[in-house]
Amino acid sequence: MPDFYLNAMGANNTYQIYRVGFDGLPAAPASLVVSPSQSGFDARHVYWPSPISIAGRTHIYATAEDNAGIGSIGLWIEGPSGTERVGQVLAPTGDETEIGMAVVLPDTADAGAPFKMIYGPVVGNFPRPREIRLATSLDGKTWAKRGTLYAPTHAGATYGFQVSNVCQDVDGTWRLFYSATDRADASKFSAFEARSASITGPWVSYAKIFDPGGVSVSVTASIALGTRYIPVSTTAGISPGHLYLLGDDSNARQQRVEVAKIYSPTVVILKEQALVSGAGLMLRSVHFNKVDPSFFYRETPQSPGRFMFTAWGSFANSINEFVFEAEEGASGIEIKPPHRFLPFGPGNFLSFENPAAVRANASCVLSTP
Repeated sequence: MPDFYLNAMGANNTYQIYRVGFDGLPAAPASLVVSPSQSGFDARHVYWPSPISIAGRTHIYATAEDNAGIGSIGLWIEGPSGTERVGQVLAPTGDETEIGMAVVLPDTADAGAPFKMIYGPVVGNFPRPREIRLATSLDGKTWAKRGTLYAPTHAGATYGFQVSNVCQDVDGTWRLFYSATDRADASKFSAFEARSASITGPWVSYAKIFDPGGVSVSVTASIALGTRYIPVSTTAGISPGHLYLLGDDSNARQQRVEVAKIYSPTVVILKEQALVSGAGLMLRSVHFNKVDPSFFYRETPQSPGRFMFTAWGSFANSINEFVFEAEEGASGIEIKPPHRFLPFGPGNFLSFENPAAVRANASCVLSTP
């Protein structure tokens, strides 16, 4: 299986990019592969990775922010001696004030434009993207902008969106996943899908595929470090195998946990030990406020489709950005373990999000480059 790349909030409150295996564990020889350069187009943050394989080397495209907070797309190439910072490959031009995010695909069926970039520009004074545009390239380094692919106008996208993932499914259908908000304060994000017979469109709004929700319950007694037994006001709506945040509205007391068992109507047992303690805590679904369909895949052509959703903003005034997995089925999309990407160090304890696998083609089926 291919490696995955995610971003995390690391040193000095800056986003940086890690490489991990399909098992969710750090990938050898090094897990941290891209950090901000402290100057230039990527001085402040690097996030939303989109890795592809070209001639046996992993090319990492990612959103980067300069010291003014202006986003653009940069390129880094992994090699035997480390990661090479190639530079900025897509900057805002014309009516674009910044580039919010991008998905890069090798399109081997198109010899004239073998690399496609689907990106979301911020236009004018509106704070978030409201349309998806296309850029193409012959070599993956020099890109030409081709115009608008899709502009969501449906309910739920009034105040903008972010493009998340694009791939071609086993039946030939192109599937475009994005999250969008209908709130001016962007306090809620839902996940959506559009479909097309061609990557160049026309794209048609297909469905809202996942809403934020879940539960938020009080922890009814002070808990000690290391416990797995959590007393709560009610276990109604809590599901074993789902991810939750144990904590409060501060970064100092917050942990991503998985519920292993409903022990009684007012006690749950966690899969892991509590690393936060004290009174006044909550147990809240990671997807309580915002969800993004970061990555869609099949392990084989016959496998069910699985989503890696990024959930964030469950506690509004602190950093909490985590990945949970779900599966397509006859009755819809169901949260279903394993949830592979467990934060593994101080640099990503509260933030480990936006996973994307290395791709050698545009298929939704995973393959090792």
